[in-house]
Amino acid sequence: TDSTSSNEPATHLLKLGVGVGYGNRWVSVSYLPRLLLGMRGGELVMGVRHGVVGRFFLNLVALEASHQLLFVGPRAENALLLTGSVNAIALIMLLGALKR
Repeated sequence: TDSTSSNEPATHLLKLGVGVGYGNRWVSVSYLPRLLLGMRGGELVMGVRHGVVGRFFLNLVALEASHQLLFVGPRAENALLLTGSVNAIALIMLLGALKR
């Protein structure tokens, strides 16, 4: 679920894309363009998002800086996004292996 502000209805997006990248198991960087399709408050949403993704420490942590252009009904919306994520399952497995 993506949302640009708290007073708008939630935007649910299907994201489809293929990226290109370089790195190893400890650090990698990739460029990832995506097509977006979804709904917001009963309106069709279409757009594109492209950005650079860095993945670190056996893919446990990821940071992404991207630009998004959405067409919601008759208007266009631009956004710069900075997101981070933690691979919780891999982190739990790593912590479990360290306890042994």
